[in-house]
Amino acid sequence: MIDEVKKEKLEDLWLENYGEVFTDLFFDKYEESYGSKCYVVNDDVIAAIAYRPSEYVVNGKILRCSYIHRPIVKENYSFDYAKRLLEEVIEDLSKHEIISFIGTDHPKLYEELGFEKVYKKKKYILNQDNIPTLNNYHVDFDADEVDMLKCYGKFASYFNGYKLRNDKDFKELKEYKMSNGYKFVYFFKDNELKAYASYLDGDKVYVDEFVYLDSLSCVSIISYFIDEYKEIELTLGAAENLDFLSHNLKYEEYDFMLARINDYNAFNNLFNCNVNNTIQGYMLSRKHPFVNERY
Repeated sequence: MIDEVKKEKLEDLWLENYGEVFTDLFFDKYEESYGSKCYVVNDDVIAAIAYRPSEYVVNGKILRCSYIHRPIVKENYSFDYAKRLLEEVIEDLSKHEIISFIGTDHPKLYEELGFEKVYKKKKYILNQDNIPTLNNYHVDFDADEVDMLKCYGKFASYFNGYKLRNDKDFKELKEYKMSNGYKFVYFFKDNELKAYASYLDGDKVYVDEFVYLDSLSCVSIISYFIDEYKEIELTLGAAENLDFLSHNLKYEEYDFMLARINDYNAFNNLFNCNVNNTIQGYMLSRKHPFVNERY
């Protein structure tokens, strides 16, 4: 157990790297659901890493996998301390997880440790010049977490590698995002939630999660944004596209997540295959990958 003095220093390191909102929420509410390690030199916490185990659906099976947060190090200290922590976490997770995930902030390092780029995203910039006048719509600004879970579950089932969320996840999601100034918009049809989006508004609207069940629900949410704001930055999975809105839309594609098969014998036995890299493992499913977890 880390003592209170070191915990305060650990919180300071988190605050420096992750910001006030997530640091406060993590140590107040989320800490028990995470695993973490820190590196202490002369009673000072100089490096730390955290990871969150959850259930993910990979190739049609539910697996326990961890999303590893980027390792952090105190200013003026070598990043090698953080790298050592990451190596320790990988070794620990490899004992009981077939697959682990990590973000893209240090891709070269992660690839050296066996991670592979498995999921890309698209970034669209939408405005009234490149989107035609769309249909009439009616959106709402409140929805129950259970409705969001049902909508997300139907949407995610078309993909591979997604997190199997529950209603608690959506309570945390809304709490975290709203604490950071995000808003939510919803589209219902026949009393069923058909789409939702979380977004941060300002000079430009940034939409960081967009879930929809059909083209009508997709168009309805986008119609709202186009009518209300001058410019919208919208992120979608690499397999999604907005060609049905306009064939002239351009987008930027970027890497979003890396994955690592920790135990190839276990993976090949589980899926009755003979893969030797993570990309091959993902290609066993005919479905495109999707994931939007960052915490």
